[in-house]
Amino acid sequence: MKLNVAALLKMPGMVANEHIVKELDSFEFNGRAIDFGSPAEIDVAISYDGDCFTVTGAFKSSIVSRCSRCDVSFIEPLEFSFNEKYIRFVADEDDGLDAYEYNGDVLDLSQMINDNILLNLPISSVCSDKCLGRCPQCGQNLNTLQCTCAPISEVHGEDDLNNPFAGLMELFKDDKEV
Repeated sequence: MKLNVAALLKMPGMVANEHIVKELDSFEFNGRAIDFGSPAEIDVAISYDGDCFTVTGAFKSSIVSRCSRCDVSFIEPLEFSFNEKYIRFVADEDDGLDAYEYNGDVLDLSQMINDNILLNLPISSVCSDKCLGRCPQCGQNLNTLQCTCAPISEVHGEDDLNNPFAGLMELFKDDKEV
């Protein structure tokens, strides 16, 4: 996603607006496949103050997610706004600024958009607020079919449900030294 900013370099203070619609490629991040369910719509406003470019805008698309409760794929919206700086690339200079670099009269927005996508990905996704998840005993998706397993409270007892260490009691049933 490259934008020519030659006109802005000649006229500091001017603002250019762009509307970009682009199919984004799938990628992998930390073992998680990121697939897009629709083309990305990106509205960008670019201004130049004589020293750096300020790029603000909004991103709108959707991603294919897996529900963290029932493990079913579903399409989830991904929307965010951004406000980033671009400074001219200078070789042999690393001033540690929190800005992207440009060279010549072209801004490449690809890395900035990818970084913002990663920052705005949901940590976990749920297909619906009413998702029942999977049975912890047999693995049946409880949204599609009710299983015949006994409720966990009947198997372990009500007190065990409130105690996260209840499973460790199984180790001490025979009164053997562990």
